[in-house]
Amino acid sequence: MSCRVLLVEDNKVNQKVVTLMLQKLGVEAVIAERGETALEMAKEGNFNLILMDLHMPGMHGLDCAERIRGMLGDKAPPIVAITADIYNGHEDAPIHKRLNGVLTKPVNSDDLRHCLREHSGCEIG
Repeated sequence: MSCRVLLVEDNKVNQKVVTLMLQKLGVEAVIAERGETALEMAKEGNFNLILMDLHMPGMHGLDCAERIRGMLGDKAPPIVAITADIYNGHEDAPIHKRLNGVLTKPVNSDDLRHCLREHSGCEIG
């Protein structure tokens, strides 16, 4: 698989569901359960996209995204939030200004496919 996505998600069920959807699209999913782990993986990995849960124990997803961008600069992959927050649909919401996009939980395969096509640069069927 030539397309790699870092899935930063602490919920095991969400990890499994999104990973299976990514695999069906021919995308390799690498999981980080905490923001601190995501920082290390982002530094060491070559990812086309990072899918970032916003509400995790320890580091908040927005803080993690900003630290990844600060660490990698122009080499940072696009970062898309995965959230159940109802405010995410509003274009003036803070997450729209700080991230490349937003996927609403529960994630569906059509939205995930669109997100990958728009942000990852990967060939998605």
